[in-house]
Amino acid sequence: RTKNRAWPRVTPMVPTSFRRVVCRRRHAALAPAILSRMPGSRRMDFGRCLAGQRRGFISSLLQQKSIPHNERRSKVLHYPAATIFDVVSDVANYQHFLPYITKSQIVTQSREFGNDGRRTFDARMAFGFKFLNDEFLSRVEVVPNRYVVVKNKAI
Repeated sequence: RTKNRAWPRVTPMVPTSFRRVVCRRRHAALAPAILSRMPGSRRMDFGRCLAGQRRGFISSLLQQKSIPHNERRSKVLHYPAATIFDVVSDVANYQHFLPYITKSQIVTQSREFGNDGRRTFDARMAFGFKFLNDEFLSRVEVVPNRYVVVKNKAI
């Protein structure tokens, strides 16, 4: 490589409207910290998007205090609601059809409340990929054909 040859410039290939959607979802396509280390590169401006994003996989392992993480997603699926509900609420069989789930079991018996068939139970799940293995306990609330709510519980 010659001395006069500069590093290639990094230009954002993503339209501005897509970058806004990416920021709203709190994900970044390129990390500005990495881009800023490259000589001659331009830093992508994500505004405040990355300022509040402090949760990473490795950094969360190194931190003593856990940062709360709330996530809510919705998507229109073109399948019968009863079929989707049956798959999501079948926690005991997650290990058979979800990737990286190595164990899934219901710890407490289901309890029914009221006329709507509401039931809650505790489920223990383990996941693993190569050298990463962990286990967690969740409280699951199910109202048939309406919703499933899952909350983490201390082990």
